[in-house]
Amino acid sequence: MAEGRHFSTSARPDSPLSRKAAARGLRAVAVALMLAGATVLAWPYVEASFNGASQRVKIGQFEEDVAALREDVDRLADFARAVDEYNAGLDANGQSGLCDAWSYTEPSFDLGTWGLKDGVYGRLRIPGVSIDMPVYLGATEQHLLDGAAHLTQTSLPMRHRDGISTAAVLAGHRGYRANSYFNNIVNLAEGAEVRFDSPWETLEYRVAETRVIDPADIDSVKIQPGRDLLILVTCHPLYKNYQRFVVYCEMKR
Repeated sequence: MAEGRHFSTSARPDSPLSRKAAARGLRAVAVALMLAGATVLAWPYVEASFNGASQRVKIGQFEEDVAALREDVDRLADFARAVDEYNAGLDANGQSGLCDAWSYTEPSFDLGTWGLKDGVYGRLRIPGVSIDMPVYLGATEQHLLDGAAHLTQTSLPMRHRDGISTAAVLAGHRGYRANSYFNNIVNLAEGAEVRFDSPWETLEYRVAETRVIDPADIDSVKIQPGRDLLILVTCHPLYKNYQRFVVYCEMKR
C-alpha cells in the first residue's frame, strides 16, 4: 500500500451499504412498534385470563376452608346464629343504614374469625350465563376486581328462617376491560337458575324479574316482606354508569 493513502471501511451516506443499514433499522423500529401495539391490545385479555385463574384459586381455597369449618359442628352453628341475628336485625330496623346501592365497603363479618380466608363468603354460580365467581364481603374496589361483592347493610345469603325476610345484594362490574364479571346478567330470563354456595349448603334461586333503576333508588334493593331474595346489581347500559340493571332471584323452598 502506498504511503499516505488511506482507505475507509465505513460506507458513504448515499452508498448501497448505508441505505441497507438504514432500511434494516427502520424495519426493526416498525416491528418493535407493532409488537408494542399488539401487547397493548392483548393486555386486557391477558389480564382477564389471570383474573379468571385467580378466581378459581379463591374458590378452591373457600371450598377447603368450608370443609374444615364443617368439621367443627359447634363453630359452624355459632356462625349460622350470628348470620341469622344479623339478617333479623336488618329486617327489624328497615335497613336504616343503607344509603345507596354501591355504598359500604366494610365487611359485615370478620370471616377470619370463622376460618374463612380472603374475605370470601360464598360462590355464585349461574350456569345459563357462564358465571362462576367468589363472593366477597364488602364492596371495595379490590373485591369488585376479584369477583362479586356483597353490599354491607343488606342480608347475607342464608337458608330460610321463619319470621325473617331477606334481600342479599351482590354487586359486580359490567364492561370492565375484557373481564366478563356481570356482563351477561342482562340475558337472564325469568325462571333461570341461580345457585349460591354458602358455608352451610347450596342455596337455589330462580330469577323472578329484572329491572333498570336509578342508582339512588335504594328502596328497590331493600328487603321485601315475606321473601328471600338474592339481588344482582350492575352498571347499565354497558360501558356506562348512570343506571343500574337489577336481577331479582327468589329462593326456592
